This record gives sequence, structure tokens and C-alpha cells, in this order.
Amino acid sequence: MKGEAVKLDSEAGESMLNSLILSDNAKKFAIGTQIHAANSLDMYFKSLIPAVNALAFYTISQKINQNFNLYSKPAALRGLIYMGLGKFYFK
Repeated sequence: MKGEAVKLDSEAGESMLNSLILSDNAKKFAIGTQIHAANSLDMYFKSLIPAVNALAFYTISQKINQNFNLYSKPAALRGLIYMGLGKFYFK
């Protein structure tokens, strides 16, 4: 504590170790919440949405570049457009 090592064989050290150990009810609750999260589709949607956003961002950027012939324009202009799209997609 405060940059000093805690002696685990002291009374304060044992007290600290005991406070870090979860009770049986706390362990059951932690395991139950993780099982519930794994059984719900919410976890999968939260994992899928960023990938779909990145793919949409890439696709729209490519279409804008092709339609407005931005590859022949300065890279700074494309950068501004990417920043605008990024603000829209990745809030």
C-alpha cells in the first residue's frame, strides 16, 4: 500500500487476502450472470455491429471515391470525407 509491499503473514495482510476472496453466493452470482450473458443474443449482436459498421464504412467510401473520382484529387480531400463518414458511423 502506498508503494510499499504488504506483508501477507501479518494481521493486516491476512485481512486483505480474506477481503479478496468471494463468498459462495457471490461466486454463484458471478457465474450465473456470465452464463446468462452467453445464452442471450445480445453478446453476439454487440460483437457483430462493429464489423458491419466497418464493412459499410469501407463500401460507402469506395463508392464515393469512384463516383466523384476522388482518387485523382488530393489525399487531404479524401481524408476529410473519411473523417465525415467516420463521425457518422463510429460515434
